[in-house]
Amino acid sequence: MSNVSDVRLKKTTVDSLKEYVNDFGMTVDDVVLNLIEENNSLRSLLGQGFSLPTDNKDTHSFNEYVIHKLPKGKILVTKDGLKVSNMKKVLIEAGSDLGMDESELNPDFTTYEIGRFLFKHLHG
Repeated sequence: MSNVSDVRLKKTTVDSLKEYVNDFGMTVDDVVLNLIEENNSLRSLLGQGFSLPTDNKDTHSFNEYVIHKLPKGKILVTKDGLKVSNMKKVLIEAGSDLGMDESELNPDFTTYEIGRFLFKHLHG
């Protein structure tokens, strides 16, 4: 019996995996296992209190919150190391406090979009 199972993936996913395999000389199994390990590690960190160095250009402290810019442009807002449920509200308040243009703080925007504008404003 083989240790290989049949898994269906979108063509774009397969193409992305091939880029990693070609760039780093890894197998597709290596890439997938690393992604799973990275995801589990992040989950573990979130449960124990997530923090990055305060001098990191991908973090911004606002009141009792820390706004993190994660890989692939994802945004995470934490308080005392734990993810907050009102991330968009905190991002809008932080942006207002920094004097960002109201057009960039539209509540209809996604957390990702507001966070991207916030970090662009910070490092612009």
